[in-house]
Amino acid sequence: MEKIKKQHISLEGRRAISLAHKGKILSEEHKKKLIASNTGRKHTEDYKKKMSKLYSGNGNPMSGKRSPMKGKHHSNETIKKISIALIGKVRPRGKNCPNYGRKNKKNRCKWFNVQGIKCQGGLEKKFVEACIKWGIPVKRNRHRIHLKDNIGEFSYCPDFIIFGKQLIEVKGWLGPKALRKYNAVKKIKIPIKFMFKNDIEFLGYNGYIERGKNS
Repeated sequence: MEKIKKQHISLEGRRAISLAHKGKILSEEHKKKLIASNTGRKHTEDYKKKMSKLYSGNGNPMSGKRSPMKGKHHSNETIKKISIALIGKVRPRGKNCPNYGRKNKKNRCKWFNVQGIKCQGGLEKKFVEACIKWGIPVKRNRHRIHLKDNIGEFSYCPDFIIFGKQLIEVKGWLGPKALRKYNAVKKIKIPIKFMFKNDIEFLGYNGYIERGKNS
């Protein structure tokens, strides 16, 4: 196999390539040929290692740079557009899922069983373990709640319930879907608490035990 070399195209060359492809529409026959030529194609382990080395460290265009989305949040208009775009789309599951069979190092979607309580992901597992440590009665919530916002009506099932009445939603961060839930929950009187990593670490010191026993 030939040695992979990183090609540097000049700015003028990039503009010429861009202009040459602008407005170009591939025919259905051309699309089928591209699909057929790439179907079942697999890179060798040697090729994968070379590509990994090539784009690691200084080869990565984002190396040493701050993420453009760090500290930023989607506007309500953007959230609405994302929500509308996802309506009617079915998320592929099982063998149809592109991540099927892949190892999840961060345990984001892995299911755990902690003393009979099902937990989805490492953060939920830590929350249940913290509740057990501090003697807080916790169980998996099975009841859906109905919410309404400027986009429309929707429903979802909070993760857990403590003391038989306090609903808990465990989140690592507020993505578009979680932010929509968070904003809608603030407008209703249902007792739902969003728990983040720092909240879980100090679960025994933030008054939950006292409030649960006294109420």
